[in-house]
Amino acid sequence: MTNLNHLYKYDNVVVGSGLNALMFAYLKQYPLIINADKPPMPFEFFDVDFNLGQFGFEPCSYQLKTGDGIKVVGLSKLEVWQRLFFTLSIAGLCPLALKTKSIRVSENKLKIATHRSRLIKCEFNKLFVFDNENIRGLSFLLEDKIKEYKVIDWFNVRRGNKHEIDYISTDGDFVNEIYFYKAHKRNAKDLAAVSYMSFENLRAVEYTDTFVKFKVLELMKENGIRGPRNGRDVWNPEKYCYYLPRIEYEKREVLPIYKFDEIEEKNTIFITETEEEISKKYKLEFPIDNSYLYKTAERLSGEIYLH
Repeated sequence: MTNLNHLYKYDNVVVGSGLNALMFAYLKQYPLIINADKPPMPFEFFDVDFNLGQFGFEPCSYQLKTGDGIKVVGLSKLEVWQRLFFTLSIAGLCPLALKTKSIRVSENKLKIATHRSRLIKCEFNKLFVFDNENIRGLSFLLEDKIKEYKVIDWFNVRRGNKHEIDYISTDGDFVNEIYFYKAHKRNAKDLAAVSYMSFENLRAVEYTDTFVKFKVLELMKENGIRGPRNGRDVWNPEKYCYYLPRIEYEKREVLPIYKFDEIEEKNTIFITETEEEISKKYKLEFPIDNSYLYKTAERLSGEIYLH
């Protein structure tokens, strides 16, 4: 790499913000340009038996309480993202950290604008793109290659936010999962509802956040989640009455799910493979014992899992 008047030159460069991009950059030991501050959701986990040994992580499991039992999951994807991001940064493979505002692709060059209004140029021979947020100038259109959308509706829980349940699942695509997670500033739980929708459903009234709210409240009630006490039952003083749960809509995130795993045109490859697929398909190109990245990640993870 050379740096002259904010000009970077790489043979291969990766652009992306998700964990799949970080894992690919780590395994290939390529520099990574993060195009958006979008780490995994706090409720995303690997399967309990998924092996992340080549990233320096030892096996680990967590228990999510459901309405009728326990769901066992593996490592938190957010935790893996944070560790790999730090590892790539201290290894000099994440030169701009989270400072990127926009990227324009032109032949074998990237023009990167940062949040501090600096313009940085990057030349490459091969470009690997994992998501197109804040990127302009890609030589292929992706809109017609979308299979469906993963939709995440976030809600603040105002009543019914103190309970033991972490997870609710259903058989349908609409409100397929509900995750309850600890709110940052209070000892209570907020929630996120995950749905899978077609392009047409995204614009249909019955798939809006209002109907998601109705469905979530129904599922909370079915799973025994309720608000605080509201006095005693008039007909049976030994029983208490409770308020119904109350939730407030916060925001919606819409994530495209593509029909393909990889598409290449000229010197640019767009990759949509998941974290699990990346981990299985690619291996460290250097022996583990000689990999600075592996040793760094192992030591960082060891502080968590070995004490």
